[in-house]
Amino acid sequence: MAPRCRGPLSPTGFPGVRFRPSGNFTTEIKATDRCHWLGTFDSKEEAARAYDVAAWQLGRPHSDKNFLDIESLVEAELVAPEPRLVSCEEKRRHQLAMERLAITEADECAMAQWRRDHPEDMLA
Repeated sequence: MAPRCRGPLSPTGFPGVRFRPSGNFTTEIKATDRCHWLGTFDSKEEAARAYDVAAWQLGRPHSDKNFLDIESLVEAELVAPEPRLVSCEEKRRHQLAMERLAITEADECAMAQWRRDHPEDMLA
């Protein structure tokens, strides 16, 4: 029987792994109706190993994994960084909080500049 086609690979060569402009690699895995962000890693291999651990934990078939020479969850956990399962919703909430913080900081800078430029408007 011919080997099963895994579909198109990402540009990194590993399913679930993406290269970020910062030079790091991120990985996420989809499970039913949820997306789990696994973290940011220094190398694509580290990210792919974290993906494989999550795939083992979710009960994915062996052919869906990046490193087919790993035969068990225990073996995968020995060679991978600890995965951190975070939902995409939690990631969105964090991004929204960071955007709000940036707006607040910009407002504070603008108010400080106004106080310097218009001291007559300040109460004594």
